[in-house]
Amino acid sequence: MAVTSQSILGERLRVLRRARGASLAAVADATDMSVSFLSLLESGKTDVTIGRLMRLVRYYGVPVTDLIPEEETGRTVVRAAEYLESDQRNGATVMTVLPPEARGLGAELMVLQPGTELPASVGREGEAFLHLLDGELEITFDEDSPLSLAGGDSVFFQAAEPRIYRNHSQRAVRAVIVQVPAR
Repeated sequence: MAVTSQSILGERLRVLRRARGASLAAVADATDMSVSFLSLLESGKTDVTIGRLMRLVRYYGVPVTDLIPEEETGRTVVRAAEYLESDQRNGATVMTVLPPEARGLGAELMVLQPGTELPASVGREGEAFLHLLDGELEITFDEDSPLSLAGGDSVFFQAAEPRIYRNHSQRAVRAVIVQVPAR
């Protein structure tokens, strides 16, 4: 599917709605639009008038510039409200950051509370990079000896490699993980 201004606008509206936990019906009621129209808009299959767009902007409380696709620069901004919570359990929070165009490159922001152990969701084929922002992290890859990292350290590895993250320290660990798909 080609990436168009309509599809980018639709994806941004879908992300905003899901981030707020709203149903299409709730948005339709609040903005005086039909569920079918909103569904077509979010899927990039219809256009929107300025009046309807402004009702959506008011409903979501965002600047219209956050919804309108920028000039093609090769840069994509992903707002904090657009992060997808992919995992939250036992003291661990992992937020997935993907551009609306989903070009394959993706990132995760991971926070592990003290005493947390998190088996990683194994990524797709390709390479991965983890940069530890804060704290001390232990990573065990498959049957290898644990690897210890301190704030500022980084490690490169295969995204499909099974691994377990552990925080044995007394403070939270924050890390960024970037995955690059295989070529």
